[in-house]
Amino acid sequence: MKNPNGYGSVYKLSGKRRKPWGVRKTIGWDENGKQLYQNIGYYADRSEAMMALAEFNKNPYTTEASQVTFAELFDLWSKEKFKKVSKSNINGYNASFKISQT
Repeated sequence: MKNPNGYGSVYKLSGKRRKPWGVRKTIGWDENGKQLYQNIGYYADRSEAMMALAEFNKNPYTTEASQVTFAELFDLWSKEKFKKVSKSNINGYNASFKISQT
């Protein structure tokens, strides 16, 4: 079945692979009119890939690691991690983060 325009695509990769299904979405076109893709991930079966594409369209995220700074990553990680650890662990993580910034 065809996906709606602008939704993205699921495609089968060649060869014998553990995760042969790829998911990608068009992010624009270059000066020659060729599509520029954002690869979202690789999955073991088609249904898993379709679920990943649906989840991505519901809540888009960037897959470019170069666009996320270490400080942003630490903030995102600490919001989840700090709920589960003690105050002394939090102090240790914050001290290590401050040292890494120098």
